[in-house]
Order: sequence, then structure tokens, then C-alpha cells
Amino acid sequence: MADFFDNLTLTPIVPVLRGITPDDAEWVADILVGAGYTVMETTLNSVNAYKTIRIMADKYGHAQSIGAGTVTCPDQVKSVKAAGATFVISPNTNTDVIKATKDAGLVSIPGCFTPSECFHALDAGADVLKLFPGDVLGIAFAKAIKAVLPENTPLCVTGGVHMDNIKAFLTVVESVGIGSALYKAGKSPKQLQACAKGFIAALK
Repeated sequence: MADFFDNLTLTPIVPVLRGITPDDAEWVADILVGAGYTVMETTLNSVNAYKTIRIMADKYGHAQSIGAGTVTCPDQVKSVKAAGATFVISPNTNTDVIKATKDAGLVSIPGCFTPSECFHALDAGADVLKLFPGDVLGIAFAKAIKAVLPENTPLCVTGGVHMDNIKAFLTVVESVGIGSALYKAGKSPKQLQACAKGFIAALK
């Protein structure tokens, strides 16, 4: 099984696949992996999300890190693990979800908006803190919170990351999550490929 942190270091972008369906899972994953992405997140508010995760995990889970997003209750953690996910991302700081994730042996990435939520998440066992929404919090917040968090706390900014600001965010945080600017339901393979390559190029 691929190591999540190694993969995130290799390509510090988490594609947020909201609205993806099982029918599109394989070709979307093919394009992302072909472009150089090593981590992929399917949100649970997508249709048949567990099936999508399973399709991606079966094909790419040996090398890529496949995970679930928008996980908001502990019961979902068991289901995403059964589907083949190796990491859990939430939009909020729910310590029950964090603890269930760690008990399941998965990587925990809760969403945080305040310093208190960041520290509560770490106290509960979170592995990475997702600063969300990034376009509201901004780079200045990321710099400020990093100064007071325990040293080497990994941060991932999600929400509002695009090609013009990705490099600036990555001078402060370890990774970013990108949603509709990269993938959204209805994009053609050609459109997705162009966006996928564009973000990889923006890292350089």
C-alpha cells in the first residue's frame, strides 16, 4: 500500500472529486495519475461514492493514495475503509470522526477554521490539518497559525486554490486541495487533462 505522506510530498495537490460517479471513476483517475497526481479524494456527497472509491482503490491503490472526503460521522469511516480508502477528510473538526479514523488505522485530515479547532483536532489525533475555506482564511492566516502550532504540523489549504495562487500557498503550507478549479462533473476528458496538467505546471 502506498504511503500517504510520501505521495503528498511527491505531488502536494489533493484533487477533490465532488460529484464524480462510478461510471467516470476510472477515466478520471487515469487522467489524474497520468498527469502526475498521487492522491485522490472522492467526496461522500457524490452518488455511489463508496463504489467510486473502490474502483479507484482496486486500480491505483497500490501506488496512489485513495481517500474519502466530506466524512462527517464516525459510521462513515468504517464504510470508506471497507471501500479501500486510506485517508479521511472532513469539512469540520469532529473529534469523534478523528478518533474513529485513527482507530481504523487511516490518516485523519479534519477541516479547521480557528486556532481552537486546530488544537482540538491535534489533541484528538489528527495527522494533517485542513484549513478550510482557504479563500476566506487566506495566506496570512496560514502563516500565523503555523507559527503557533506544534513544529512540523502538516497543513493543507482547501477552498479557493487556483493556478494563480497555488505557489503562494505552497510557500506556507505542505499541500493544497483543489475542487472545481480542477474537476467538476460534466468536464470532458480533454478539459480535465488540460486542467490537470496546468496545475502540475503551476507547481514548477
